Amino acid sequence: MSERPPSFIDLFCYAQGRSNTPPQFFFWSAISLIAACTADHVWLVRFAEAPDRRTFPNLYTLLVAPSAVGKGAAIKEAANIGRETVADRLYFGRLTAEGLRDVLKTEPTTWLLNEELAFSVHQGPPAFDFVTVLVGLFDGANLPPVRDRTRTRGEIKIDGACINWLAGTTPDWLGKTFDMSGFAGGFSRRILVVRVDYPLTLLPEPLYTPDREAVRDELRSRCHSLSQLGGPMSLDVDADALYREWFRDRPMPESEEL
Repeated sequence: MSERPPSFIDLFCYAQGRSNTPPQFFFWSAISLIAACTADHVWLVRFAEAPDRRTFPNLYTLLVAPSAVGKGAAIKEAANIGRETVADRLYFGRLTAEGLRDVLKTEPTTWLLNEELAFSVHQGPPAFDFVTVLVGLFDGANLPPVRDRTRTRGEIKIDGACINWLAGTTPDWLGKTFDMSGFAGGFSRRILVVRVDYPLTLLPEPLYTPDREAVRDELRSRCHSLSQLGGPMSLDVDADALYREWFRDRPMPESEEL
């Protein structure tokens, strides 16, 4: 039997060599990229008795670390690898809640990238509004068209929202940008927080392998292949067992607000 080829995630992390960016950031940026490529074309049906209850691969992923640890490097690398495949669905930059609604009206499967959350989202009420939109549309692909009407802007209809969000921030800015009510209001249950501190060993420059560009070209080709997939997916035996173990043994939140 031929050896199984390396996974997309393994190749993505391998192409980054050794650097000051934590491997966890590259790992989760690769997962976000996979989800962005497949978007709402694939889904998981957890219960055969309820085939209409579909779980789509839309993820809200937040990379949290002090400044100059490499959050932006991981996010930009994912954008670079996926930009040709995701193309018009990629939004990299600053955005308000109103702007997010406008973007999703045109492209409901947007891959939203914020290299630094503090730059991308204003503190206070604008941040709360931004979070509210994301929370409300997390399961949008399973909902009827979501309508938003105001006197001045008229009606915006968002149909089939399947948002993938990958952002970076510092612990300090996270606390200032989103108050606890935003997290307690459903945001914490929909977001993957990847927290890392300063690396113990610092490198003056990244160390790459000679085949880096060839591997990155292979990743771009795989992105295109992922975008062509469609239909239901399933968990293999090991993945299903891991899910059940996690669900049964996961710790309860310590904060009463969560």
